[in-house]
Amino acid sequence: MSDQYKDAYYENWITECTEAIKLNPNDAVAYFNRGLAKESTDDYNGAITDYSEAIRLDPNYAVEYLICRAGLYCKKGDYDKAVDVYTEAIREVPNDAAEYLICRAGLYCKKGDYDKAIADYTEAIREDPNDAAEYLICRADLYCKKGDYDKAIADYTEAIFITSIESDFVRLYRERGNAYLMKGDKDKGNADLTEAKRLERYREYVKELKDNLKVPVSERELLIAGVEKEYEERLERLIAEAKEMYENCDDNYDVSEIIGEKKKAVKRAKS
Repeated sequence: MSDQYKDAYYENWITECTEAIKLNPNDAVAYFNRGLAKESTDDYNGAITDYSEAIRLDPNYAVEYLICRAGLYCKKGDYDKAVDVYTEAIREVPNDAAEYLICRAGLYCKKGDYDKAIADYTEAIREDPNDAAEYLICRADLYCKKGDYDKAIADYTEAIFITSIESDFVRLYRERGNAYLMKGDKDKGNADLTEAKRLERYREYVKELKDNLKVPVSERELLIAGVEKEYEERLERLIAEAKEMYENCDDNYDVSEIIGEKKKAVKRAKS
């Protein structure tokens, strides 16, 4: 869509919504749609005004309208107002609190307020234990930025034994290795970085086997099965080591009590 056509399209949309509002000043949807159109033409102040009116007219959809308004405040760089919007969303829809806590944590990070961001990630872990591993990683990253490497290592270690996402392991060993190095523990740091490379190599080797058409299918399948079995056994050992290490760590915050015991389910890459 050319810029000229795009501008004409949204201007026409704004005109249609304005006509609908004239016919029915209480039409929240018309205000919301006009807000969308104005946002698309970079009229952020006008869009915020329309979203606010939609919220006033139809409280049942307040959260959806609030989130749109928060996005606009972010585009304007007004993070304080965006934080206020997400705070309201957390209060209005407690069942979806984790989603809005993560958004607010991201804004606190942009503002450089790492302590508040960490608090939001901690609360998100309580609200949504199924995604605890991702929140732990985010919190660990912030602890690294604050120079609190012991807490970062504890969070990375916790994430290692609760994550069910196969691709997380390389990332987690790499990040924990970097945290050890920044702490000054070269032996543990280099060991984790080496493990990250080894795990990454397993995945690369499986892909190479699958792509190697010169090897007969039956032979390839046997080789792949053998590598995957070895890879999974290694992960299980690493997970057990991480769990033992975490349980003996002084800075673990008892997160395991929050998320409960979860059966390890490693998802092997199939691509």
